[in-house]
Amino acid sequence: MPHTTPQQLREMVNAALKDDVLEFASDPKYSMTYTSTGILPFDILWGGGIPRGRFIEIYGDYSTLKSYVGIMSIASYQRAGMTAAVIDTEHSFDEAWARSCGVNTADLIIQRPATGELAMDTLEALIRGGVDLVVFDSVAAMTPQAEQTKRQKKKTIQPARIAMLMSAALRRLTTANTDTSVVWINQMRVNIGITFGSNEALPGGKALPYYSSYRTQVRKVGKLTRPRKAYDGEAWVNTEDIIGQKFKAELTKGKLSKPFCEQFFTWSLETGSLDLVGYLIAQGIETGKVSQKGNTW
Repeated sequence: MPHTTPQQLREMVNAALKDDVLEFASDPKYSMTYTSTGILPFDILWGGGIPRGRFIEIYGDYSTLKSYVGIMSIASYQRAGMTAAVIDTEHSFDEAWARSCGVNTADLIIQRPATGELAMDTLEALIRGGVDLVVFDSVAAMTPQAEQTKRQKKKTIQPARIAMLMSAALRRLTTANTDTSVVWINQMRVNIGITFGSNEALPGGKALPYYSSYRTQVRKVGKLTRPRKAYDGEAWVNTEDIIGQKFKAELTKGKLSKPFCEQFFTWSLETGSLDLVGYLIAQGIETGKVSQKGNTW
């Protein structure tokens, strides 16, 4: 019996089903392209930036630059001539701050949904409409319809409502998605009563970690201070001003690159930006491109 070639097999199946259901993996639509976030440590961590058509989850404590990564990514996409949108469930979008980061707010699509169901329906419509980037800020702030219709007093608690919503929605979103990148921002929570092991938890259940190509946790790991004198009302005392915050970004899941990698960087509170010079020097020292002797590089 003659051997059936891949081309013949593809044509046979497509003819039987009367549709082009089979393709070859060499089709350009399956090749991965990346768009820079505008933040070098995250571009390195994600192998070149945000992958086309994939989901990325960024999670951590408050004030760990999660929304900043989203805003800078939007500006980078717009500079490349692409479209971007924000689903602002936290109601925290600041137009002035976004413009200072390079975002063209006149071309930025934004929604502040009343319910989590509306947010997911909007996201699916944006994906099917061909938007290039959606920043979802955040999963933890979503309010399911069941919560909107109940008062807090004497309310019967139904656990895992956000998780149920995410599980149902992500199946549809993944099926609909071909070219849209979605940056999901999530907030760290604490499980009460945990004696052994980590007590950290994330809202939204296991669906988002499963469907995400990259998951990145951002932590504060230190701070930069400057000493100064302050008058406490009776005498001069020694104190210090915080002028910078040190962060660690860890890739906890990577479908497109090696996972469990880390990037350390410093955020300057004086300039409101990443200390790029300090980061490049640190990278040079790590890779052996820069040698250090005392305070000299």
